[in-house]
Amino acid sequence: MAEVIWGSAESVFVRDTANPRRTGELLAEHLPWDRTIPADLSVRYPIGDTIAGHFVTDRNGTHFTERHGQLSPWHQWVRIYQRGATFRATVSRVTAKGDVFIDLQHGGTSRIVPSQVTGELVKGTQLEVTIRSILPNQRCINVTRSGWSAPAPAPTPTRASSVDLALLAGCPQEGERMWATVTSPRPEKAFILLALDGYPQLPGNSLAILYHTAMSTPLKEALLGDQVRVGDRLFVEVLLARPDLKRSGKVQVHVREIPEGPVDTALPGSEGNVEDDSPHSGEN
Repeated sequence: MAEVIWGSAESVFVRDTANPRRTGELLAEHLPWDRTIPADLSVRYPIGDTIAGHFVTDRNGTHFTERHGQLSPWHQWVRIYQRGATFRATVSRVTAKGDVFIDLQHGGTSRIVPSQVTGELVKGTQLEVTIRSILPNQRCINVTRSGWSAPAPAPTPTRASSVDLALLAGCPQEGERMWATVTSPRPEKAFILLALDGYPQLPGNSLAILYHTAMSTPLKEALLGDQVRVGDRLFVEVLLARPDLKRSGKVQVHVREIPEGPVDTALPGSEGNVEDDSPHSGEN
């Protein structure tokens, strides 16, 4: 067991509760395979918290890991959790804000946003969820509660009432977070067009749009200074997804930037390999 003694967005430092002279650093890469990578580690691990894990010493010094010697399950989950498939899940935690965290049937965790919660959900509740997307680089499995559908827009006197709401089946849900790739920066109009990870082709070849009002100040300045390039990566949250009221067959997806998103790295680990902090790496 270790106690958190200091933290930042990128890492936290811990002290062995049985040996106060031994300390180590916990990085995002040392989190359990089934935990998403948070934007700020110090929020998930506040000072004074205790964590179960292992101190490991290697050529880079001593670090602390919660998944010592474990194989990455993500190569299996990518095959199992196909988009559109339905699985059983168990509620593991409900936050004060209404977020519901669940453990999936074949391993892994996910989150149901408050807008999809109907009735009372408590720890241990069984439910069914549908896979929306799986993002192994961020250790994120996006789901929606089975049987839930986005509210239909209010009827209007325009041709929008004839838009096929089935288009939404190919869209992310409000509250989903993911990485996105810049496809077209538009400084003259103060917005950026993006391709979303997990949704490579939105209906009608639509693209997500990030308006300047939903950007951080540094990103706004970079856009106006013509410093945003095609291929740049941004971490975003979906604010709106609906059929386009003016263009038949297309959708509108609006997002906001999350400046301190998770680390965008290659898939950690690979099939048949154990991570670097394996038993022979010098565990103390």
